[in-house]
Amino acid sequence: MKILLVLSFITCYSLSSFAQDEVISISQKSDVYNYHVLENKPLFGNTSKKEDSEKAFKEFIQNQIDSLDLNQGNKTFVSFEIAKDGSIQNAKVLVGENENFNKAVVDLVTKSPKWKPATKNNEAVKSSYLFEASN
Repeated sequence: MKILLVLSFITCYSLSSFAQDEVISISQKSDVYNYHVLENKPLFGNTSKKEDSEKAFKEFIQNQIDSLDLNQGNKTFVSFEIAKDGSIQNAKVLVGENENFNKAVVDLVTKSPKWKPATKNNEAVKSSYLFEASN
Protein backbone atom coordinates (compact mmCIF):
# COMPACT_ATOMS: atom_id res chain seq x y z
CA MET A 1 0.00 0.00 0.00
CA LYS A 2 2.77 2.43 0.90
CA ILE A 3 4.58 1.57 -2.34
CA LEU A 4 1.43 2.48 -4.28
CA LEU A 5 1.24 5.77 -2.40
CA VAL A 6 4.84 6.59 -3.26
CA LEU A 7 4.38 5.61 -6.91
CA SER A 8 1.20 7.69 -7.10
CA PHE A 9 3.04 10.66 -5.63
CA ILE A 10 5.91 10.38 -8.12
CA THR A 11 3.50 9.99 -11.04
CA CYS A 12 1.49 13.02 -9.97
CA TYR A 13 4.65 15.04 -9.38
CA SER A 14 6.03 14.13 -12.80
CA LEU A 15 2.79 14.90 -14.59
CA SER A 16 2.29 18.15 -12.76
CA SER A 17 5.87 19.12 -13.55
CA PHE A 18 5.14 19.04 -17.23
CA ALA A 19 1.75 20.71 -16.85
CA GLN A 20 3.12 23.68 -14.92
CA ASP A 21 4.71 26.78 -16.31
CA GLU A 22 8.48 26.80 -16.46
CA VAL A 23 8.80 28.78 -13.27
CA ILE A 24 7.56 27.69 -9.88
CA SER A 25 6.70 30.88 -8.06
CA ILE A 26 7.47 30.70 -4.38
CA SER A 27 6.29 33.59 -2.26
CA GLN A 28 9.04 35.92 -1.15
CA LYS A 29 11.72 33.84 -2.88
CA SER A 30 13.41 34.24 -6.22
CA ASP A 31 12.07 32.17 -9.09
CA VAL A 32 12.81 28.47 -9.04
CA TYR A 33 12.83 26.66 -12.37
CA ASN A 34 11.49 23.15 -12.62
CA TYR A 35 14.33 20.72 -13.40
CA HIS A 36 12.24 18.89 -16.00
CA VAL A 37 11.63 21.89 -18.22
CA LEU A 38 15.12 23.37 -18.24
CA GLU A 39 17.13 22.78 -21.37
CA ASN A 40 20.46 23.36 -19.59
CA LYS A 41 20.01 21.33 -16.43
CA PRO A 42 22.15 21.60 -13.30
CA LEU A 43 25.11 19.22 -13.25
CA PHE A 44 26.74 17.44 -10.34
CA GLY A 45 30.49 16.97 -10.10
CA ASN A 46 32.63 17.08 -13.21
CA THR A 47 29.88 15.79 -15.47
CA SER A 48 28.75 17.40 -18.70
CA LYS A 49 25.57 15.42 -19.45
CA LYS A 50 22.31 15.13 -17.53
CA GLU A 51 22.43 11.32 -17.37
CA ASP A 52 26.00 11.29 -16.07
CA SER A 53 25.15 13.96 -13.51
CA GLU A 54 22.13 12.07 -12.18
CA LYS A 55 24.20 8.88 -11.93
CA ALA A 56 27.12 10.65 -10.21
CA PHE A 57 24.84 12.30 -7.64
CA LYS A 58 23.01 9.06 -6.90
CA GLU A 59 26.34 7.22 -6.47
CA PHE A 60 27.70 9.99 -4.25
CA ILE A 61 24.66 9.87 -1.95
CA GLN A 62 24.54 6.05 -2.02
CA ASN A 63 28.21 5.79 -1.00
CA GLN A 64 27.57 8.16 1.88
CA ILE A 65 24.46 6.22 2.97
CA ASP A 66 26.35 2.92 2.81
CA SER A 67 28.98 4.31 5.20
CA LEU A 68 26.33 5.06 7.85
CA ASP A 69 25.11 2.56 10.42
CA LEU A 70 21.41 2.56 9.53
CA ASN A 71 18.80 -0.17 9.39
CA GLN A 72 18.37 -1.59 5.90
CA GLY A 73 15.24 -1.38 3.76
CA ASN A 74 14.62 2.37 3.92
CA LYS A 75 13.47 4.57 1.09
CA THR A 76 12.85 8.30 0.92
CA PHE A 77 12.07 10.91 -1.69
CA VAL A 78 13.83 14.23 -1.22
CA SER A 79 13.40 17.55 -2.97
CA PHE A 80 15.86 20.42 -2.93
CA GLU A 81 16.87 23.50 -4.83
CA ILE A 82 20.14 24.19 -6.58
CA ALA A 83 20.94 27.87 -6.16
CA LYS A 84 22.50 30.11 -8.79
CA ASP A 85 25.88 29.57 -7.10
CA GLY A 86 25.46 25.76 -7.16
CA SER A 87 24.79 25.37 -3.43
CA ILE A 88 21.97 23.19 -2.10
CA GLN A 89 19.01 24.88 -0.43
CA ASN A 90 15.67 23.88 1.07
CA ALA A 91 16.28 20.11 1.16
CA LYS A 92 13.26 18.29 2.54
CA VAL A 93 11.72 14.85 2.65
CA LEU A 94 8.58 14.45 0.57
CA VAL A 95 7.92 10.80 1.40
CA GLY A 96 9.79 8.57 3.82
CA GLU A 97 8.95 6.35 6.77
CA ASN A 98 12.13 6.16 8.84
CA GLU A 99 12.90 9.49 10.53
CA ASN A 100 16.57 8.62 11.15
CA PHE A 101 17.09 7.67 7.52
CA ASN A 102 15.19 10.74 6.29
CA LYS A 103 17.30 13.06 8.45
CA ALA A 104 20.54 11.38 7.35
CA VAL A 105 19.67 11.75 3.65
CA VAL A 106 18.68 15.41 4.03
CA ASP A 107 21.95 16.07 5.89
CA LEU A 108 23.96 14.33 3.16
CA VAL A 109 22.21 16.27 0.41
CA THR A 110 22.67 19.57 2.23
CA LYS A 111 26.39 18.92 2.74
CA SER A 112 27.03 17.62 -0.78
CA PRO A 113 29.50 19.46 -3.04
CA LYS A 114 28.28 22.37 -5.12
CA TRP A 115 26.65 21.73 -8.45
CA LYS A 116 27.08 23.55 -11.72
CA PRO A 117 23.79 25.50 -11.75
CA ALA A 118 21.17 25.30 -14.46
CA THR A 119 21.17 28.07 -17.03
CA LYS A 120 18.53 29.82 -19.06
CA ASN A 121 19.49 32.37 -21.72
CA ASN A 122 23.13 31.93 -20.61
CA GLU A 123 22.28 33.07 -17.05
CA ALA A 124 22.49 30.86 -13.96
CA VAL A 125 19.06 30.11 -12.50
CA LYS A 126 17.78 28.44 -9.34
CA SER A 127 16.24 25.04 -10.06
CA SER A 128 14.33 22.33 -8.22
CA TYR A 129 15.42 18.68 -8.04
CA LEU A 130 13.73 15.50 -6.79
CA PHE A 131 15.36 12.14 -6.15
CA GLU A 132 14.93 8.82 -4.38
CA ALA A 133 17.40 7.39 -1.88
CA SER A 134 17.35 3.90 -0.40
CA ASN A 135 19.49 1.41 1.44
